[in-house]
Amino acid sequence: MNLNTVRSGGYAGIAFIVVVFISAFLPGVPPDNTHPAAEIAAYNDAHRTMFLFAAWLTCVAVVLFTWYAVGMYRWLAMAPGDEGLPMFALVSAVIANAIALAGGAVTGALVFHPSSVIGTQASLVMTDLASMFGTILWVPIAAFTWGVARSGARHGSLPTWLVVLGYVAAFSELIASLSIMFNSGPLVLGGVVGLGVLGVFAFWMLLSGYVMIRAGANAAST
Repeated sequence: MNLNTVRSGGYAGIAFIVVVFISAFLPGVPPDNTHPAAEIAAYNDAHRTMFLFAAWLTCVAVVLFTWYAVGMYRWLAMAPGDEGLPMFALVSAVIANAIALAGGAVTGALVFHPSSVIGTQASLVMTDLASMFGTILWVPIAAFTWGVARSGARHGSLPTWLVVLGYVAAFSELIASLSIMFNSGPLVLGGVVGLGVLGVFAFWMLLSGYVMIRAGANAAST
């Protein structure tokens, strides 16, 4: 049994988390969407280069996440009695990538011209749009995480602790997606809840990547 794809997918998953955290925190932590339009526009102008680089890093992250998802699909699909959950997870990953690319493009367009050219109100709308893409992204990510965890639970492909953590991550991702309905409070659009959920998802991905690497290495040594 050749698990090279699984092992390299695990490495891609770990690299993905590194790239995502760099792109997420490179521009610092911007003011959430409750702040005045002028304050948000000034922050965007001051961090223009970092936002542009973060938008480019989104493309790199998409490539890495794609290979991680392919490796995970190959691992889960090898279990007997495959009921379609691995394919469901893979398709969810593809949808998430499309949303992430759209969000990256909006983020780049947001700072491509200074707010003095496009206007502070237009800058606010584009900031909201970028936040919307980043928040809606949690829905297919939750579907991916749940699909992987559920398939791993049904067939014993994943350790129980990783399955449980996957369920927790999927639930928290769905909660984070509700931010599209809030312009104030703990779940405010563009607030810190998304960053907290990113930490949960990143922790799950790091552990799943490690397990994939170990599985590939063990198979190669037998």
